[in-house]
Amino acid sequence: MTTSMILPQVVNGICWGMILGLIALGLNIIFGMLNVINFAHGAFYALSAYLAFSLVNYLHIPGVSTFWGSLIIVPIIIGVFGIFIEKVLVRPLLSEKHEYQLLLTFAVLLILQEGIAIVWGTVARPFNCPISLIGIVDLKFMVYPIYRLFVLALTGIIFAALWYFLNKTNFGSILRGGIEDGDMMRCLGINITLVRNLTFGLGIALVGVGAVLSAPITGSLNPQMGMTYLITCFVIISLGGLGSFKGAIIGGILIGVLKSVMIFIEPKASELSMFILMACVLTLRPRGLFGKR
Repeated sequence: MTTSMILPQVVNGICWGMILGLIALGLNIIFGMLNVINFAHGAFYALSAYLAFSLVNYLHIPGVSTFWGSLIIVPIIIGVFGIFIEKVLVRPLLSEKHEYQLLLTFAVLLILQEGIAIVWGTVARPFNCPISLIGIVDLKFMVYPIYRLFVLALTGIIFAALWYFLNKTNFGSILRGGIEDGDMMRCLGINITLVRNLTFGLGIALVGVGAVLSAPITGSLNPQMGMTYLITCFVIISLGGLGSFKGAIIGGILIGVLKSVMIFIEPKASELSMFILMACVLTLRPRGLFGKR
């Protein structure tokens, strides 16, 4: 095994890990603000991918029914849907035991998953790479698909924007304060209910972005695809630490690189490897690499 053989796999893993980190970050933001582990996260991912598929292939709206249009429209739609779900279903149970919240989000997962199967069917649907990003580029040390380079650049920009938003803006300060002590923020006159509602929508919108970006890489959609991503996201946030911004990113990259390299070395062990890594990390650091609780 040479460097020229393994390097593309590492870069592939970083690319895929950035997408996984983006999806896991949405799950972590929701947990950090609402203290709710959203089992429906994977179903929102699948729904986002199918919405993008329909927008590109069926609606034929000029200037909108493209990959670029879906990259903007789908996160907005799914984020607004998340705001609705939080207000109608999640919010009434925030004061109840965690078991009820878990059961609720698991029920939403099943409902959305079956709804996707009813609307779009159970047959896998193809999702093609946008024509403008088809091809490869010579990086001197290797050739690499243009689309994956685009994903690396865009996810990097999104992470930087989110970091700035959370650390340098008033709403970001309120959000971080709400995570630390929601009651204190309420005493200061902050509408924590609204902040939680918008935070849930933001977390779901990040899933929408990740779904649209990953669809051309996976190449096909199926109604059960969300469950696979849900499990992977739980591994990532357990590895990186619950509620940690950088934990979701670094955890996603670690899992992405590990699985990509293992697929090259021993495909049958690729899924098992991430659970082994998680077990090793949690044995040494029960809160994850960057977790505080």
